[in-house]
Amino acid sequence: MQKPKLALILATVQFVLAAILLQLGYRAAVPHGVELYVPTARLICLGINAPARLFRFLDPTGWGENFDFLPRKIFGFGTDDLFFLAGVILVWCLVGRAMDQKRALRTTRGSIGPAIDILLLTVGFILLFGGRQEMMYPRNDNPKYIVSAILTLIWSFVLIFLSGRALMRRLSKLFFGQPSERSAR
Repeated sequence: MQKPKLALILATVQFVLAAILLQLGYRAAVPHGVELYVPTARLICLGINAPARLFRFLDPTGWGENFDFLPRKIFGFGTDDLFFLAGVILVWCLVGRAMDQKRALRTTRGSIGPAIDILLLTVGFILLFGGRQEMMYPRNDNPKYIVSAILTLIWSFVLIFLSGRALMRRLSKLFFGQPSERSAR
């Protein structure tokens, strides 16, 4: 019997969890007189899935008046949240795939590997900047805004560390060559 793929399991579980947290956020009571309140469930969802937040920029309804004909809600979710949920699926598929192929990635990564590492490093720095901004200048009136900022910063540190380490290994192989078996022992 085949082991279930982590890519499928993580993507499914995180999608369902994100959808539930977003719906809880839609249904949360907003304190009286507070305009920019973001429910805690939504903050947790955005923090757990921080890289998927970048997919919200793909929502055409935020691009201006030319897209006013598009619906603002589909299946009970805002259109920007649907792009976010698509990003959640993609992010957790990639995380699960990397975990599924952990050993294989070290030996089979070809010429596309450095491009992926640079992309992940860039996303890590974008999240670092976004998490720092969120922590220093909160854009909502929820006193628990720090939850999303901390989770975003954790994602950024992990992405920067892993992709930076992979790039350093590649650079070291490039400049110093493949270590011999004797020097590796």
